[in-house]
Amino acid sequence: MYIASYMIRIVLLFLFCTVCYSQLSLGQKDSVEVDEVKNFSVTAYPVLFYLPETRWGGGGASVVTFRVPGEGPETRPSSFNGGVAYTQNKQLLFFFPYSLYKNNNDLKVIGEIGYYIYFYNHYGIGNESQLKDQEIYDVTYPRIHTSVLQRFGNFYVGVKTRYDNYNITELKEGGLLENDEWAVQGGGQILSYGPLIQYDTKDYHFHPTKGWLSEIGLITTKEGVLSDATFTKFHLDARQYSSFRKNHIIASNVYFGHIWGDVPFSELFYYGSNKRARGFSDRRYKDRSFLAVQSEYRFPIWKWLGGVAFGATSAVGDGTSDLFSNRFRCTGGGGLRITLDEEDRVRLRLDYAFSEEGSNFYLTANNAF
Repeated sequence: MYIASYMIRIVLLFLFCTVCYSQLSLGQKDSVEVDEVKNFSVTAYPVLFYLPETRWGGGGASVVTFRVPGEGPETRPSSFNGGVAYTQNKQLLFFFPYSLYKNNNDLKVIGEIGYYIYFYNHYGIGNESQLKDQEIYDVTYPRIHTSVLQRFGNFYVGVKTRYDNYNITELKEGGLLENDEWAVQGGGQILSYGPLIQYDTKDYHFHPTKGWLSEIGLITTKEGVLSDATFTKFHLDARQYSSFRKNHIIASNVYFGHIWGDVPFSELFYYGSNKRARGFSDRRYKDRSFLAVQSEYRFPIWKWLGGVAFGATSAVGDGTSDLFSNRFRCTGGGGLRITLDEEDRVRLRLDYAFSEEGSNFYLTANNAF
């Protein structure tokens, strides 16, 4: 009965989103202004999503696309996005991601400015944390993230900065976080910065069919420099895409990370999200070291409708050696992909994922990786 109710929900969502997209397509000329000389456009559209940590969410967003003066048609359009969303769990999100491209895509600046009234799950730290210990803490924070990257062949080299100012406003009485210094003091500032290297040979930005996208980053946070903690975080994110028939794609992803220093619990690596270890509750397992391996088979069903089957295995630990002595937990599932924009290869994502602790449903944009 439980599974049947979810399947009915997926079907209803599919029909709802198809109708919405049809209406948006019919009204597109009224919502988009294009200047052929400046290659400038403005698009407004509604936002609808469902995630386990938010339940239903909705709002509105707009996208301004343009080319930096002096750039030709071979340079990818730059964009400023803006949006606001409110969720069924009374979370409020203001988000303004942006991307700038110059010198025939040799220079790119990407980032996000945002403000969030949100809450997160906490189950304790480590690979053996217990589901029964779940607690929720409320947090309000502004966010400013920026990466500046210069291309050298298939490589992008540059720096990344991120600033979050966490204001933890409410803790569970008698919960685990009542003994955590960072949580009790109400959070604090985090300013991180450091080098970032990307290797990019994929054929499309969204929904690629072949190539690699790999990223290595090492960011440092120093107490006293707009920050209330000192730690260093390393990550390696490698993604590979290949196709063996027309529109039949195998996508694989390996993610590894480790943190040195006195890191707050809110900055630890975690799994259980709409991008990694789908099926587990949000932020279900967290620690200093993290390793995840996941793969997807993406296939066509009919015209603008595609399907996906996916699986993942993940572990966390206090150190890198713990990753291979601790237990790896597996998740899997399947879903649908609805093409919203064939030219830019934008997809609506509907996933249903299983884990040893239950299952979760996800409705959001584009693939998990």
